[in-house]
Amino acid sequence: MAVAIVVAIVAQFVEAGDNPIFTPTNFLSYFTILSNIGAVVVLGSLALRPALVGSEPFVILRGAVTVYMAITGIVYNVLLAPAAADVSTQLAWVNSIVHVIGPVVVVVDWFVDRSPVRPTLGQAATWLIFPAVWLVYTMIRGPLADWYPYPFLNPDLHSVGEIVVTCIGILVAFVLVGLIIRWGSGESQES
Repeated sequence: MAVAIVVAIVAQFVEAGDNPIFTPTNFLSYFTILSNIGAVVVLGSLALRPALVGSEPFVILRGAVTVYMAITGIVYNVLLAPAAADVSTQLAWVNSIVHVIGPVVVVVDWFVDRSPVRPTLGQAATWLIFPAVWLVYTMIRGPLADWYPYPFLNPDLHSVGEIVVTCIGILVAFVLVGLIIRWGSGESQES
């Protein structure tokens, strides 16, 4: 799966490079691309060093990436695909890999190749840091670059209230998915 994601991302990068408004910064500003790069790191690391499955720092990283990939799949399939939103994936097979197949494989892998240790609630809470930083970056960069990676964040398309409600809904999804991912790991460290 790690190889398939790398091939998909590279193919999309090359394909998008033909677009006159393409910029590498925009490409790397998609949460989808970043979460899939994280999946490549995690899956590739596990393929090369299976013993990492029991390493506490790696369990925390793997849990975070699993949550990010799950949210990537959920947000795409709930908010973007039904609206036929342009997420700049011109290649259908790339879209399938980064928005559907990759997220399913990463989540299934978490539950099949379970960590022997369950992250604490505090460790699982750290999984929210990256999405929060990404959102702040996106909302600061958006007006400066006159570009938003997803239509539901674009104030030219939606009111501030609609954007806030959508972000709160996605935050709730992050928390719920994070709790499910945490539950789906090994023995609790908390007494």
